[in-house]
Amino acid sequence: MRLTQDVIATARTYYNPLKQYSLDLRGLKIGIMENLGAANDQFDMIDLSDNSIAVVENIPKFNRLEMLILCNNLINRISSNLGANVPNCRELVYIL
Repeated sequence: MRLTQDVIATARTYYNPLKQYSLDLRGLKIGIMENLGAANDQFDMIDLSDNSIAVVENIPKFNRLEMLILCNNLINRISSNLGANVPNCRELVYIL
């Protein structure tokens, strides 16, 4: 499945127990991280677990993002500018 603006707009959003506004993109078989700019830097946490992501890239400037969850993906590369694009990200969770 492609990560489109419509997918992001209709995805489940909620406040997690840490009171972080969260975007749930779990299990959608997303292969490429694209169009995340449609999230408009309004989330504290984005969950991309259980997808088919191999490369973590194309993340726009998200000053608000504190946590990125990428469990159960086959990640083999992380973009070198990830830290610059998500400067307040304290946790990157990846468990295979």
